[in-house]
Amino acid sequence: MAFLLTIFRFLVSVISLYTFIIFIRVLITWIPSLTYSKFGRFLASITDPYLNIFRKIKFLRAGSVDFSPILAIGVLVLVSSVLSNFIVQQRFSVGILLSVIIGMCWSLLRSFIGIMIFILVLRLIFNLINKDSGSIWTQLDQFLTPIMYKVSGLFFPRKYFQFRNLLACFLVGLIVVYFAGNIMFGTLCSALYSLPF
Repeated sequence: MAFLLTIFRFLVSVISLYTFIIFIRVLITWIPSLTYSKFGRFLASITDPYLNIFRKIKFLRAGSVDFSPILAIGVLVLVSSVLSNFIVQQRFSVGILLSVIIGMCWSLLRSFIGIMIFILVLRLIFNLINKDSGSIWTQLDQFLTPIMYKVSGLFFPRKYFQFRNLLACFLVGLIVVYFAGNIMFGTLCSALYSLPF
């Protein structure tokens, strides 16, 4: 058992280091001079094979905005959390595993929803003050508009919303999902964690 715990501790350390390297890689992509430097190319050689797995998921890209690193980092954090939980508890159960997996999945989804709420607040503010012309807003709208109309079509199939009203409704809906999800998934994870098997 002690040998297994040592291996898990080592794996958690490696995963934490790799997650940090990926985070640095993502940050330097915003600075072209660093991206193409020797250091940037070295980081790319280490991280891009893993990141490319998630870049293939098309819905994680909105124009020039790429959300795939969030999912890539989330998966690493999930694996690290499962291993860390095993190290701390020194016991394993299906309930604990499910609790950690569901908790991390919700945490990842909650982060994505939080980012979307922030983006929608900015989009709505710039729309209200009529400063929303520009390529970044066009690219963002190409990503957001189909999603917002599909979701509104599920709840109001025969109603058409103006773009500004749709933004506001979608923002309120995401805020409700964010807080309701915290309560629901928190309760579910607690129940699963206490299962004896």
